[in-house]
Amino acid sequence: MHSRLILLVILFLGNDFLASAQLNWVSKSSVPRYGRHEAVSFVLDGKGYFGLGRQYDGTNLKDFWQYNPDTDEWKKIQDFPGGALFSATSFVIGNKGYVCLGQNGTTSVKTLWEYDPVYDQWNQRANFPSNGRYGAGSFVIDNVAYVGCGSESGIYHNDLYSYDPQTNNWTKRASFPGAKSINITSFTLNDYGYFGNGKSRSNDLTDKFWKYNASNDSWEPIAPMPGMLRRITSAFVINNRAYVGCGTNSGTYITDYANDFYVYDYQTNSWTHQPSNLNFVPRISAHHFVFGDTAVYTVGGYGENGSLADLWKLTHNSDTCLFVDTVYHQVFDTTSVYDTLIVKMYLNGCGEIEISIYPNPTSEVLNVFSRNDDCLKGKEIILFDDIGQIVRSQIINSQNTSFDIKVLTAGLYVLRITDSDGKEIVSKKIIVE
Repeated sequence: MHSRLILLVILFLGNDFLASAQLNWVSKSSVPRYGRHEAVSFVLDGKGYFGLGRQYDGTNLKDFWQYNPDTDEWKKIQDFPGGALFSATSFVIGNKGYVCLGQNGTTSVKTLWEYDPVYDQWNQRANFPSNGRYGAGSFVIDNVAYVGCGSESGIYHNDLYSYDPQTNNWTKRASFPGAKSINITSFTLNDYGYFGNGKSRSNDLTDKFWKYNASNDSWEPIAPMPGMLRRITSAFVINNRAYVGCGTNSGTYITDYANDFYVYDYQTNSWTHQPSNLNFVPRISAHHFVFGDTAVYTVGGYGENGSLADLWKLTHNSDTCLFVDTVYHQVFDTTSVYDTLIVKMYLNGCGEIEISIYPNPTSEVLNVFSRNDDCLKGKEIILFDDIGQIVRSQIINSQNTSFDIKVLTAGLYVLRITDSDGKEIVSKKIIVE
């Protein structure tokens, strides 16, 4: 198979030029011992706490670590007494951290544990009142936690329960109006709770987000998150804005990871795209420490090389730059480019599909092939040059779509597939020789 070694810095280009600040992440001290994903995290008294999750080989973990941002050092704390779990959910109320639900490899649990940093001690609290589950979301409003969605034994949920630590009681609340989902992304902003993204039982991904009003126990939709549909995203809130990003658009076999974010402004009900700097590793299942309104850290997750132990500090809004389109990715790596580029991904209503783009590099013709042509018919393939101009476009109406590229100048191009609304489904680098 023909291949070549190339060093790439790629902008995925579109039609509209936008000015935006880049998120600049700086590497800090990694978590000791293991890379991990599907972990939990929280912040107490200026320290970050990170634990549980699973390793690349599927080993579940029960250890917990404390991070001191002043010294950039990690310290081991008491192991989690509820056993080795992954895909639990966590939250903070007052000066205590809480870990709820999760999977131990065979069973979805419904336990709730409270961590006291003063005594480095875990105490069990009242169990979650419904089914044990994993992949749930949580947020906190007025010192009350709200936990919902998730899955157990293939059964997906959209229910919501509140937990009051003062009474140690759970209360049923209005169910999430979106699809019954796993890996829901959640956050609190301006005294509202938010649920969004996630994956449904039918493997559909979504760009929809909803906000929860605790004062009248009701939900209402907000503006959908722009860009590609994605799952296993993560969120943090700083300076009264929510940042949602990373994640993947791929299916069961994950081939693509993102490192960009969309910033939600509740006052305008709008999202703004912000890319990350080149060396911030794309990932799913990331976690964040937020210290006041001054510091954000991203830790762990899963990338193309497996479970991650790295820690990154955000230098907020550095290096204003021009970029193109609201969907923008950067790739900065040494990679092999082969004759056939295979993309596996989810598409709502179709599940997992496969698209082959070949040959790549190419000098005469470029083919885009998929046996899932019923799902792709009517969608548009667009080829951009390195300054964002459209050089080829065609509507998909069969299994194979071909472009004659003999007259194109040698160089780097970007191929995008978009739906009828212009939303990106696939964006990949193409080399013309």
